[in-house]
Amino acid sequence: MTNISTAFDAIKTLLATLYPQADGWIQLTDPYNIEGNSLSMHNKGWGVALGPGVNTNRQLECRLSVQRTISITLTGRRYANELHTENKEVAEKELLEAQFLLIQALEKEPQLNNSSSGITRFRYASDSGIENVIAGNDAFIKIVSDFELEYFEQLYT
Repeated sequence: MTNISTAFDAIKTLLATLYPQADGWIQLTDPYNIEGNSLSMHNKGWGVALGPGVNTNRQLECRLSVQRTISITLTGRRYANELHTENKEVAEKELLEAQFLLIQALEKEPQLNNSSSGITRFRYASDSGIENVIAGNDAFIKIVSDFELEYFEQLYT
């Protein structure tokens, strides 16, 4: 198995642990198009999208060095109207708290920050801020966190 597959599996396993179904979380079926998910079936969701990669041109034996963006989206139902914003603010803070737990857990995950495994660095880079998602009659908020993953792949066996 390649290092990108190992990293992807480790991320999904960690997210399933951080955000269990028992607490109302579901894995989004389409993390690349949040509006395309069936949002009415849940209150909270998460998804992992593999973004662009770039050759970092680091020379290490016969290995390809890649830096890839991985975007992790967290969603929450938006409960608010123009007259009562308290519920919306609570939902926004809950999403930011969930994001902090995500950053904290991923930065400490040994499978993702272990130079001997070929996965050398996994770091939080930026996020989208809280955004509204409208899908049919459903209103959600989301935050997309971008992480930079650096890893090596063996070119020759």
